[in-house]
Amino acid sequence: MSNSRSYEEVCWEDVRDKVRTVNPELAAIIDRISPDKSHKLLKATYKFGDLIVNNGVLQIRHDDKIHPITSSVFSQKLKENLLFSRIPLALPLNKTSEVFVAENERIIPLIVFKPGMMFGTFETTDFVFGLRSNPVWNVSAGSRSIFSLPKLSDSACLNRLQALFSISKNNKVQSLADHWELFRAMANNENFTQKWESEVIFFTKKWFQQQKSDPKWNEFILYMCGQSWKQSRLFLSKDEFAIDWQNFIRTLTSRRLQPTPYMVDTLRHLFLISIGEAPAFKPVGDSNLSAPIEGLQKAIREVYELKKYAPILMHAVTHDKHDDSNLYYSLAYPTLLEGSPDSKTNSSTIMLDTRNLKLIIDTLFGNKEISESILSNRNFDYFHIEEDMYKEVRSSKFIQKEDPNFSLDSFKDLEFCSTSPFWRGCIRIQFTKGGTK
Repeated sequence: MSNSRSYEEVCWEDVRDKVRTVNPELAAIIDRISPDKSHKLLKATYKFGDLIVNNGVLQIRHDDKIHPITSSVFSQKLKENLLFSRIPLALPLNKTSEVFVAENERIIPLIVFKPGMMFGTFETTDFVFGLRSNPVWNVSAGSRSIFSLPKLSDSACLNRLQALFSISKNNKVQSLADHWELFRAMANNENFTQKWESEVIFFTKKWFQQQKSDPKWNEFILYMCGQSWKQSRLFLSKDEFAIDWQNFIRTLTSRRLQPTPYMVDTLRHLFLISIGEAPAFKPVGDSNLSAPIEGLQKAIREVYELKKYAPILMHAVTHDKHDDSNLYYSLAYPTLLEGSPDSKTNSSTIMLDTRNLKLIIDTLFGNKEISESILSNRNFDYFHIEEDMYKEVRSSKFIQKEDPNFSLDSFKDLEFCSTSPFWRGCIRIQFTKGGTK
């Protein structure tokens, strides 16, 4: 690979072992095809925070900068190989990637791809079947929806980070939503202590120009279409909810409950999270798949000099049937795709909204038909940093005591940040045995 480029053309035999490690099923399918060396793949490397796809346009690193594939820095041959689809079929090899959309100042995570999970399936499937696609989403290298539980807004502490990592003073850190920009600037500076790179392979046009009568190639196309179908579940589930929703509405009406449209949208989003069709948040732990966690925590502790609280980072994930970790959704940090916090009534508060959600969900749990279907094997708990005078919403001080994933062995001398803005109106979803679809 050239020093000026972060990409190279490779053949199947060059990446076969890596693919087999993260996706043995796909590797076996391609082995049966045994593609020759004319079936090129592009292996590209990204830094943390790079946008692999920016508003539906593929991006590749060149000369240590990220460029759209349409840029003149790339050869015409490379463009022809990749521009058959707005987003060519891609496979992350070693890090996670997050699909998200930006709505005004809100970042809305849609899907989190682990190594071995394909993206670009919608757009490539459209190409195979002669359809047009117009994607508007983004894909980040590593987690886009990531933040520190403790605030990082102290001016003197930020000045130290900005000085060491050459961060512009214009990078304001006023809320949790600003943390990703800060983390990206830190991670991509030469003074950052941890190397982090995401490797992604892209399938070129020739992989999708085979004779349809060849059953080996059909198996490859069928696999891709199957992945596309699974990823469309988020949107299909919304339609399925429309059917169940009538039962919900009847139950609420019988109790004379009239939730606001925003509460209804939030409730629907919580149910999507609970069935694994929408992301929520959990502590990152010590894994570096989604970001250079060790380096970020080291900088927060030693350069920013966070003294009281443990530098616990949260990131967006989708519930996995093999992982029964608790997930958290915050009314103070809303990520629902449909519905806007701006639609709330002015008289409402987060505490009041949290109580109302609890009342609605408790009412639905009281309906045996509902509780034994969509709510089966799931528990909901409600937290806030302030004391609830009615004792319906619990104090966020209990969160760490009840969730071992917030315990960091490396920071035993520091406290859990129970006053984080994220805990204002936070709903915890617990999964018990058999709690997935």
